[in-house]
Amino acid sequence: MLKIIYLESKNPYWNLAYENCLMLDSSRSANDEYIVFYQNLAGIVVGRSQEKEKEVFLNKLDQKKIGISVPKYCIRRFSGGGTVYHGRGNINYAVLLPLKKYPGLFAIHESYHFILTNMIKALLSWQQLYSKGLCDISIKNKGYFRKVSGNAQYRKRNAILHHGTFIIDNEPLAQISKYLRQPIVQPDYRENRSHKDFLASYIKPLNQHKFIQLISQYWSEVTSNNIKNYSYIKLSKEKMFNQYGTSEVWKNSITKLQH
Repeated sequence: MLKIIYLESKNPYWNLAYENCLMLDSSRSANDEYIVFYQNLAGIVVGRSQEKEKEVFLNKLDQKKIGISVPKYCIRRFSGGGTVYHGRGNINYAVLLPLKKYPGLFAIHESYHFILTNMIKALLSWQQLYSKGLCDISIKNKGYFRKVSGNAQYRKRNAILHHGTFIIDNEPLAQISKYLRQPIVQPDYRENRSHKDFLASYIKPLNQHKFIQLISQYWSEVTSNNIKNYSYIKLSKEKMFNQYGTSEVWKNSITKLQH
């Protein structure tokens, strides 16, 4: 059965640490499949190998303010890929799949193709989307492809974790231009466009509830041979901490995110 988890926490350290703990949990069944959804307070998340100073206007981050739309952190996730903005207008998701069931997904291109294709199909009833570059999902607007979702992955011997963020309203677009530099590494289809010209939210409004519903229903059929079969769990901060918060994996995850 597919397990759908919604994290009520908006703490980016806790949410990304939870992903990592779930990935590394030795008690997790080798056949378990998960999708995790969450939103973070406003801030910046960089790829594992990126130099923060080259990707982010660090002097513009205000770590003293706690307002939901004021970026106040810049942390390093466990996967590669580019720098992204997290905030109120984004919804983040992670797909964890066992390689025992999906052995072909250890290959990077095959795994991106499989997961992004299914994300696009899941949202097809809402809007036509396109896979562009290695790891982007885009809309087509006035003849141009504009990015609505960035994605990244990391894998262990037994599982692959694919995570990404979707822009679901316009709130992040102005913020991204303020805080993110023009990326050093760009997909060809970007054509060196600015953040303002390259990024977009959905043309049709898409709220968090509808997004989760569409993804959950479609992926349950993908993983259960066309039978809608999934469990949905809401995790409060207390339950999340009770599950992993005292483990060494959790503590090490938080430490790594801070560097």
